[in-house]
Order: sequence, then structure tokens, then C-alpha cells
Amino acid sequence: MSNKCHSEEILAHEAAHVLVAWYSPFFTRVNRVVCTYRDSGVMSANFHFNSPPFEWDHLSVTLAGLAGALSRFDTVRLEGNEPDLSEAFRIAEWLTLNSADPETAMIWDFKEGTSAPPFQRMLKRRQTPQVIRLMRIGYWRANEIIRAHRTAFIVLITLLRKHRTLSMKELYSILGEPTVMDEESVTLIKRMY
Repeated sequence: MSNKCHSEEILAHEAAHVLVAWYSPFFTRVNRVVCTYRDSGVMSANFHFNSPPFEWDHLSVTLAGLAGALSRFDTVRLEGNEPDLSEAFRIAEWLTLNSADPETAMIWDFKEGTSAPPFQRMLKRRQTPQVIRLMRIGYWRANEIIRAHRTAFIVLITLLRKHRTLSMKELYSILGEPTVMDEESVTLIKRMY
């Protein structure tokens, strides 16, 4: 995430991270989002237990900033997205190494075939087709959440532009109740993996 929040692209980037985390079942809390001239980022808490279903949510939340910026602009700068791309690659690679068929571990559906960034060209070293496919799926999922909550996404951008910081209380008033997986389901998934 960028260290300077001065452009519409960065506002869209951070708003998208918040939105996708809010509606991802394994992210239990988004404490606040900060988008000032000195710093930008999203503070969140999650159930992190290195299981494929969690990592799918992690992947889509990580790629949400890129999806959000691209949903507002035709092109985005690679600068500022590089840490997210590196993290997304790490997650996709983890999924390929820790699941015989990573796609069966998703707890959500996605719409295949919509456009996605040219991840192979964006990454510094050549990746396997499976890793690139998983990154595309994570991106598609993030993009679907942004589309489904377009009005809230625009409101987040507008309020971040105006206030630069939004608290959890403010996020609740904009986004409503977050999608959170109950403890019983988390326990069941832990046992499966």
C-alpha cells in the first residue's frame, strides 16, 4: 500500500481493500482505514490459520486494491501495487503447494472470464500457469464484491477523500454488518484442513 494518499487511484485502492475485507468471511474486523498524505492502509483482524479457504479470502483481499483502482481507471501505476502483487503471488504459490486442487477449497463462487490484469507481465519472475490462474480468480472475486457493493465503494472513496481516516464505527454506518464466519464453521474448516 502506498505511503502517500494524494490521488484518486490510492483512495480507490484503499476503499477496495476495506470493502472486500468487510465482505470476506475470514476477516473478522476492519478497525479503520487511513488515507493521509503521509500514510495509507487498512487495519484489520482475521482468522489466520493457514488453511486453503482462509488463504482464498486473503488472496482476494490482497488483490482488492488493484481491482478497486482498475474499476475506476483504465490503467494504474504498478508502483504502490508491488507489495500487494508480491503478497498475492506468495499466497497463490502457498495454495498450489498446500492443496491438491486449490480451487475446490474456495467457499465462494466466482465469475470466470472477465478481464484480469496481465499478472505474468506484472511479476518480476516467471510464474506457473496455475499460480497465475489462482491470482486471476482472487482478482475476479475481489472485483465481484466491488461491483456488488458499488454504491458503498463510491461512498468510501468520497468519505476518505474528505476525512482521510474512517473508524470502525463509521465503516459500520456505511457498510452495515460485516460478513463474518461463525466460530463453529471456523472450527469445522480447521478440522478439514
